Amino acid sequence: MGEATSDFLVHKVYPPAAVIVCRLLLAVALLLQFRAKRYVVWRYWLAIVMESVFGTMVADVTQSRAR
Repeated sequence: MGEATSDFLVHKVYPPAAVIVCRLLLAVALLLQFRAKRYVVWRYWLAIVMESVFGTMVADVTQSRAR
């Protein structure tokens, strides 16, 4: 899911802008997860998915910039 979403966003949106937006969404997801007093399924999976998307996106964008 991270790879497919990352590829879609990088090809449809200006790559640096996509990275910035995903970074902010990851920060919000992690903040929600760490502040949770108990296990909440959607918060947990939101954090996992955003980490997957952001990590893949950063790797793809930095690799394409290095070429």
